[in-house]
Amino acid sequence: MSTPTRSFAQIRKALLDREELALIDVREEAPFAESHPLFAANIPLSKLELEVYSRIPRRDTQVTV
Repeated sequence: MSTPTRSFAQIRKALLDREELALIDVREEAPFAESHPLFAANIPLSKLELEVYSRIPRRDTQVTV
């Protein structure tokens, strides 16, 4: 199964159009704190499986990692 990718322009357009999306940065906390994409949520890869369902409760939300 292939995973679709989204370009920066597509993500920007979705944000400007106020579409629901989850922009997830999977780096650990320190690198995330130093710099991260605007509007990105931090869910470290080491905790992703434990936190993803509570942090993104709607299963039809488009997720970009």
